[in-house]
Amino acid sequence: MAHFNARLMPLTKEARQAIKDAPCLEISRFPFLIGREQRAQHRNGHEWIAERRKYDGPPVNHCYLIDNCDPLYISREHLALNHLGEQRFSVIDRESACGTIVHEQLIGGHDKGGNIDLSPDQIIQIGSRSSPYLFRFELD
Repeated sequence: MAHFNARLMPLTKEARQAIKDAPCLEISRFPFLIGREQRAQHRNGHEWIAERRKYDGPPVNHCYLIDNCDPLYISREHLALNHLGEQRFSVIDRESACGTIVHEQLIGGHDKGGNIDLSPDQIIQIGSRSSPYLFRFELD
């Protein structure tokens, strides 16, 4: 079995903030499940973060992104990156509300899901076409 390192490189300020300003998101296993950790809410003119995940159950994602946009773009169980063998990968939209865009092609959205092949250096936009959460898939 070939060894490789896979990662998502944030391409926007919002994408960097979603991974807590880390230089990249290392993909540690496949399928690699990604979703939203928290929801920003506004009350009395102040923003605060309300926890959305149940801590009494097992995590449903390997990586939790922070979505501070209004409206939200990242679903709590948004997408999975899958290794199909050799140098083949795919993105699976996990029935997200806004969908996922890979190489300009929208998959999922409106809670319907979908999947698409993924190649190194392709851009993944998490959410609709107006989403600021852009990442480049890298492999070495």
